[in-house]
Amino acid sequence: MATIAGFTIATIGASLLFVLLAVYVKTQFGIPESQYGFIMAANAAMVVVFQVMVTRVSRRFAPYRVLALGAVLYGLGIGSVALGSTFLAFLASMFVLTLGELLLVPTTSALVANLAPQDMRGRYMSIYGLTWGIGSGIGPVFGGFLSDTIGPRAIWVGGAAICMISVGLFAALARRADATPAEPASPASIPQDADRNAPPGAA
Repeated sequence: MATIAGFTIATIGASLLFVLLAVYVKTQFGIPESQYGFIMAANAAMVVVFQVMVTRVSRRFAPYRVLALGAVLYGLGIGSVALGSTFLAFLASMFVLTLGELLLVPTTSALVANLAPQDMRGRYMSIYGLTWGIGSGIGPVFGGFLSDTIGPRAIWVGGAAICMISVGLFAALARRADATPAEPASPASIPQDADRNAPPGAA
């Protein structure tokens, strides 16, 4: 549940960029929809081209450390929007956020599946699936409140702060995982072919 909470918080931050950036760049800087479309296309293209390569590298490291790094990149990408005023600046912000996405999303999916007991994996993954809806529902409301009460740039500062909460939670989970000794493999985790003399149907 702590892992789910950390990912949900990061998703709240990311949803600010995916939902509110279009309005922000149009109303504040006059960037047309045609240019904004390239920003979204860059996100999709990076996922298609780099996802497998990034996953092969990130899987070599402790998952909570990867999640913490991904949340840091989320925060940097979102917060940098407050400093930008041109198409290229906003494109760079999306580039940084997408790097975080390449780390966060597959690592969280695999981690939740691995943490789940075999007979409850569907329930765990269903709860994980709710994170997107929750984050996308809360994020824009939070961003709109910041924009109305403080100013448009406050959206991105607030989003970066939200992501730093996620970083802190993942870092705490990483320290806890480092301090917890590895448990011996349970009988259920032993490969099926470990007992080659077992009679048919013995499993």
